[in-house]
Amino acid sequence: MPTLILPERFQRAPYDGDYYKILGLNREPAPSKKEIIDACHLMSAIYHPDKISTSSVQPPLTVAEETECFCAINEIKSIFLSNCVDVVPESAGVGASVSKDVKSADDLSPGEQLKAYMFGWVRAAIFCEYPAGTGPEIRGYWSYISPGTNDSEIGTSKLSGNLAVATSDYQVEVTGEWNQPVTVFDKSTRPFTTVSNPQKIRTVLEMVADTIPKESRDHFAKFYGNSVREKPALASADYSTTMFKKAVRGDERTVSSAAAIKEPPFVINDAKGNNFVDEIRKNSDNSFTIFGRNNRNEPRQLTLFQDGRAVGYKPEAPLGIVEHQFFANRTGIFHHFGLNINEEIPMLRVGPKFR
Repeated sequence: MPTLILPERFQRAPYDGDYYKILGLNREPAPSKKEIIDACHLMSAIYHPDKISTSSVQPPLTVAEETECFCAINEIKSIFLSNCVDVVPESAGVGASVSKDVKSADDLSPGEQLKAYMFGWVRAAIFCEYPAGTGPEIRGYWSYISPGTNDSEIGTSKLSGNLAVATSDYQVEVTGEWNQPVTVFDKSTRPFTTVSNPQKIRTVLEMVADTIPKESRDHFAKFYGNSVREKPALASADYSTTMFKKAVRGDERTVSSAAAIKEPPFVINDAKGNNFVDEIRKNSDNSFTIFGRNNRNEPRQLTLFQDGRAVGYKPEAPLGIVEHQFFANRTGIFHHFGLNINEEIPMLRVGPKFR
């Protein structure tokens, strides 16, 4: 997978592989858009292959070495501009949605955080001068996320042409509109395998998002949060997945946050305490996940697959009492959210395949 590998000259003193030293910029205060562009123009003029005969670089470089350095400078420019405070809003263009209610990455789901980062990266690229055959619009073009962890990269999938963030084990792609969920791929197989289990998807998205520095995620979430907000596949609370995640982590605010649900929940009457369904979400593999709570406001969920399988929050374990109630009331739950389960999951007509 192509990545940014600095030319040998930039890896040695006085540059030592430091992007700031290569462009002659200071770390503090953070360089402005103009300072970044001016520095890149200066360095590009020095290392431009067409100007090798007049270049001041010592010892002199070959055309191949000049080209390598020139490409690296433009790549560094892309990285700097994609994180520059006064570039991101401008790069949004006319009519772009600049978030007013998203203050940090914590206000977005992990998938939305990754989309915001990709959104900002590809938008900021309009300020960069890429050599022919390179750049975000070119399939197979990748860049390390600096200073990301786990060799995380951002780029364009060679096979699909979709924007993606990847680690050594997983790849997260924007496969549809910006307001739709991302697709997660397991890279342990060739071709990659689509991850369909909702629990694993959440785990992978959190892991991949954590490879990107929090300050970078906060930065892009602030400007592009509203542009990448995921719309629920069905008529319910677009907020309930976040509520579910907070509840799993033991967030004490979950109990009071239930009031934010826009649609009335589906109530399952129980003599020991009623249980509730807050949302149904259609997944990328056409399975449906029912999100809800038990009578103690603890999260519960059930995923119904097109092959008739019914899987709970813990895929390796049998369905719990509340999950069984979700399944027993599946027809009424789907109807509550405006769906016909016989049309959405025809295989359930012949009975479920638990686990």
